[in-house]
Amino acid sequence: MSWVTSRGPYADGAGRAKAAVWEEMTASTRAILREVLLCGPLTRAELARRLFLSPASLTMLTRPLIRQGLLVRETTSLQARSGRPSEPLEVDAAWQQVIGVKLTADDLFAVTTDLRGRVMQEYQRELATCDVDEVVEQVSKAISTLDRANEVGAVGISLAANVLPDDSAVREAPYLGWKDVPLARLVGQRVGCPVVLSNDVRALTAAQHWFGAGNGSSNFAVLTVGKGVGCGLVVNDAIVGGNDGHAGLVSHLPVRDGGPFCQRGHRGCASSYLTSGAIVRSLSVTNEGGANTFDKCLLLACNGDPPARRAFADACYALGVVTAHVVNLLGPDRVVLSGEAIGMYELNPEAVAEAIADRIHGSASSFELVVAPFAFSEWARGAAVAAIQSLVGGGPGGSATARRHLT
Repeated sequence: MSWVTSRGPYADGAGRAKAAVWEEMTASTRAILREVLLCGPLTRAELARRLFLSPASLTMLTRPLIRQGLLVRETTSLQARSGRPSEPLEVDAAWQQVIGVKLTADDLFAVTTDLRGRVMQEYQRELATCDVDEVVEQVSKAISTLDRANEVGAVGISLAANVLPDDSAVREAPYLGWKDVPLARLVGQRVGCPVVLSNDVRALTAAQHWFGAGNGSSNFAVLTVGKGVGCGLVVNDAIVGGNDGHAGLVSHLPVRDGGPFCQRGHRGCASSYLTSGAIVRSLSVTNEGGANTFDKCLLLACNGDPPARRAFADACYALGVVTAHVVNLLGPDRVVLSGEAIGMYELNPEAVAEAIADRIHGSASSFELVVAPFAFSEWARGAAVAAIQSLVGGGPGGSATARRHLT
């Protein structure tokens, strides 16, 4: 990721000073900051123990962070042995804000967050076209609107695309019709601050890993349902991207022989039951156009419409099948269900449980199933967390923190 300083955040003294802090930060200093960010507040003794540092080294490394205001001391109760008040170190999460942007073929969603991924502002705009220049213009407007003070530290952009860590270009984004688009460079030149690209499901997984339902788990999965079926994987505290960014392709796993066809011609696969488009198509004939959106289909099912109830029962069963496959392959201690269509789960959780029981391996370890509330701003928050990780390190492809060694 390159630092672009043509205008904006780094033009004034305060913004330039904060940018210099990130630019000059060493790997050891980032490790300290990351540990406190994810696990703090921590006493110096505990922090040194977790990171295998001597007290003298820790003091030397934390001193500039305290002077700059990124780390702050918190006076707490008296320590048992010395009788002196302890001073755990904590991150001032408000010290820097970041922006996350989520792109779909139809809309742009953006948020501003602090360094703990807490949303401060939200922004939404419909996209009239997928033309690259126009989308870059709209992204730049969103960033300018959210960053009127020109002090945001980094921007994350996520989309349904093949993107690997450190990619500056979108390799392929089918919904947008893009291929080999240098999006990070184009946006960075306009807004004048670091830009990092992410696959949307992996960015959402990063947000759940650090600050959401996956926090505290070293091995877990995120399954998303909506226009497509997505899967984000965390193994040994690192997000899995695969050899070429294609890890987690679960949308065409077989569910039932003789089922409906998906749009790629597979019969009875997960996508043929589980995507919002598949559900709309299955009800479009029986309801004569009255169920032409996923929300209308969901409302029909909530009101007891038999065809709608059957469609969602099939979808929930397919969700359970995919969950079982992921558990069999990964062995996670947690599976997080999310996405814009996850409201279907509440209609028939029994079908999800039935499918898991049918397909789970007899030797599989127990796991926790978590249904995460969803709004489209969550996708943008995921992009913001990717931006946070670009600043403090430990993003996709690398260990998030050293905390697992000793806790």
